[in-house]
Amino acid sequence: MFEASDGPGPFPYLCSFHPFTMMDTIFMAPQDSTVFNFILTSEQANTCEGTGSVAAGTGIAVLNADSSELHIRVEHSVVNPTDAHVHLGPPCVGGPVQFAFASSVNPIEGTWTISSTDVANLFAGELYVNVHSSEHPAGEIRGQIAEGACCLGMTGNIDYDPADIVDIGDLTRLIDFLFISLNPLDCPAEANTDGDDQGLVDIADLTRLIDYLFISNSPPAGCR
Repeated sequence: MFEASDGPGPFPYLCSFHPFTMMDTIFMAPQDSTVFNFILTSEQANTCEGTGSVAAGTGIAVLNADSSELHIRVEHSVVNPTDAHVHLGPPCVGGPVQFAFASSVNPIEGTWTISSTDVANLFAGELYVNVHSSEHPAGEIRGQIAEGACCLGMTGNIDYDPADIVDIGDLTRLIDFLFISLNPLDCPAEANTDGDDQGLVDIADLTRLIDYLFISNSPPAGCR
């Protein structure tokens, strides 16, 4: 099943694909907006002490062209969610609520008018989404909204599965991106498997992924 969500602003739109276990989503954002893809994990929650939960999530934040409005959509697998908020705080540090989602039930989505201070915090990587639950009232999973925040640890999870497993599915997705559909990647940082400084996704990344999967088994580059 595919669900289309129209972002704010005029056409044309860029598509950001977010595969997740519960729902496949096509989220459309205006070309002149700034888009942040990010993931939510239990490891980031509880000031990075973790919660032990198997729940996870994927998110997209869209800042409109004049930096006056922020739209966020998150798909998550928290079983008994009670609240969901956007908080202020750097990675591994808890902070106050800045914006509240109307519902915590998956999927969650909200649009807010934001200030220049909020914009500065966003680009500094100091806003995060926290999904609270009855089991973990302080937050079961958390996701930092930042450039490259969709990539954690080792690169290679190109099909962006929540389990963060690098396999044939990722190779297929990279080949599709480079040679077939050219559909945008959910997290380009995950495809930078050769770790080049420019973050370019090209044949060298495909070669590096093939080497990891079938030849040397030497792990690809870490996320940058």
